[in-house]
Amino acid sequence: MNVGMQDSELSSNTIDKDFKADIVNVVATFSLDTTLDLEEVHRQFENESSFDEAIFNYGVVILQVKKPKMSFLIYRTGNIVCVGAKSVEDAKQSGEYLINRFRDVGINAQLSREVEISNIVVAADLGSELNLDAIATNSGLENVEYEPEQFPGLIYRLNEDNIKCTILLFHSGKMIIAGLKDVNKIHKVMERLISD
Repeated sequence: MNVGMQDSELSSNTIDKDFKADIVNVVATFSLDTTLDLEEVHRQFENESSFDEAIFNYGVVILQVKKPKMSFLIYRTGNIVCVGAKSVEDAKQSGEYLINRFRDVGINAQLSREVEISNIVVAADLGSELNLDAIATNSGLENVEYEPEQFPGLIYRLNEDNIKCTILLFHSGKMIIAGLKDVNKIHKVMERLISD
C-alpha cells in the first residue's frame, strides 16, 4: 500500500492504485457573510439550479456545476454545503469558486467561515472476494453488523485512535469508507483493514 503520498498527489481522487481506491465524494461546508435572496440566486443561475417547493420547501437552492462537477446547497442564511467534489482540493476551493460565480452575476458575498471538510467518501476494490460471515464472526473486530437478509454488506464502525468512520464491505471485495475528514486517515483505515 502506498501511504507515502506527496501533497500534490492528495488532490487527485485516487487514494491507492494497489487497491483501486478512489475518492468518490467530498462534502464541505462554509458560510457567507450575508443572507441570500434565494429567488434571486435561482434567477441568476436558472439553467444550473433547482428551487421549488418539492425541494426543501423553497428553503434551499441547489446549484449544480459541471466543471468542476459538484453541487451547492445554498441556504438563505448564507450557509453552504458543497457535495459531489471528487477531490479534497476541489472541495477546499469551493468557497472561492462560489464567491467568484456570485460576483460575476452581481451578488456580493465573502466567506465568514472557512471551508471545512465534513466527509470524504472512498470506494475501493480489494481485488478478491471476501467471506463476510467469517469476518463478522472470527475477525475479532468490534462494532460489526452483518445481516445479509437486511443488507448485502458488512457494516464496520471504526472508532479508535482518533479515527471514526463507517466501512461497508461487500462479498465482491468492494468497500465504501465514509465519515472521515482527512485523506491521511483514509490511509490508516486501509492499513487497519489489511492488517486485520
